[in-house]
Formats: sequence, C-alpha cells, structure tokens
Amino acid sequence: MDENQLENEKKIAEGASVSSDAFSDVIAAPTRPDTLQQLAVMLESVARDLRCSARMGQTEDMDDLRLVHAAKKTYSRRRQRESIFGDSSLADGPAWDMLLDLYVCAQEGHAVPVTSACIGASCPQTTALRWLNALESYGLVTRFDDDRDLRRTFVELTPLGCEKVAQALRL
Repeated sequence: MDENQLENEKKIAEGASVSSDAFSDVIAAPTRPDTLQQLAVMLESVARDLRCSARMGQTEDMDDLRLVHAAKKTYSRRRQRESIFGDSSLADGPAWDMLLDLYVCAQEGHAVPVTSACIGASCPQTTALRWLNALESYGLVTRFDDDRDLRRTFVELTPLGCEKVAQALRL
C-alpha cells in the first residue's frame, strides 16, 4: 500500500471528504480489517450526508409550499377587499395604506392632519391628495378644519370607512 493510499484511509477514518478516485483506491484494496472499518465509517458518513440533503430538500419544498399558500391567501384577501370596497384601486397601494393609517389613528384617538395622511400613503403628496379626494368621493373619509389653527385640515374615516376597513381586516 503506498503512502497516498494510507493518507486517504486516514481521511476516510476521520470522516473527511476524499475524491472519488481516492475512494476507489481504498475500496480496491480492502485487505486489512481496519480498512474495512474505515470504509464502513465513510459509508455511514455518506449516508448521513444524503439523509441531511434529503431533509434539506424536503424543508425547501415545505418552505416553497408555504410560500405558495401565502401568495394564494394574499391574493384572495386582496380580491375580497376589492369586493368590500367595490373598487380594486382601493384594495391595495396608497389608498389602502391611507385607510389603514386612518383606521389605526381613529382607534388610538389621534387626529390626523391631511399632510400626515399623505405621508402615510407612501407616495408623492400630489398623488396622495388625489387618493384622498377619491376616498372622500366614496364616502370613506371626511375632512374638517382644525378649530385652533385654521391653516390646518384634519382627515378621518367616516363610519362607513371604519366599518369597511374593519370588515377587510377580519378576512
């Protein structure tokens, strides 16, 4: 047995990875009982690696299945919100963000200035103002002036808006 083969046997016995050529050399010369023991250790290590790989594949498959389920659920909820509001544009994006922000603020008892509602929409202010006008035309929000500072206007959900947002959140 040459020095290289002895080194490969040592690696195998320690459970280290070896090349397929080195593995073949060890298999081709199983003359000593310790070589057979080393071979058994190596095969056990390979089997353990295969089991681990299989579990990882199953985990990835399970994760993919969970993600598909989450995607279907998200899609379904948005479609259900569309039916609640009667307009697909209100079920997602800046309008939905604004409705959520106004709902939270209403539940916490905070007055919301129009500028803050626009910031909550996460879009340019002019776009947010157009959405605010649309929400107002649907009867979901209303604006009112600040009694202490006439330069400032507040916005809040109407009872209808509050009811529809709550209904959508229960999905």
